[in-house]
Amino acid sequence: MIYTIVQTAVDTDRGFFPDPFAWESYCSIDQARERLAELIGEEKKNLDSRFDAEKQSDDCWEVYEADYAAAHFLRIEILSSELSCDGEGGTP
Repeated sequence: MIYTIVQTAVDTDRGFFPDPFAWESYCSIDQARERLAELIGEEKKNLDSRFDAEKQSDDCWEVYEADYAAAHFLRIEILSSELSCDGEGGTP
């Protein structure tokens, strides 16, 4: 399995509709989760005050504006694929 950390976001008020962004890929779910935790910590330092709701699991973090979630959110998640790695751990 390969685990890729992907970020998606939307802010309709500011016309911000970026394409999904892939941070990194890992052969180890533990390494991917470590990096996800680092990215969450970095993002929390710079959050817009409009983000007032949060959901988090081992493989996904999402912040959004409570009554406006579809129009103002940031999500960073680990997506898995059936591809295999040539070596152990790290980026394939």
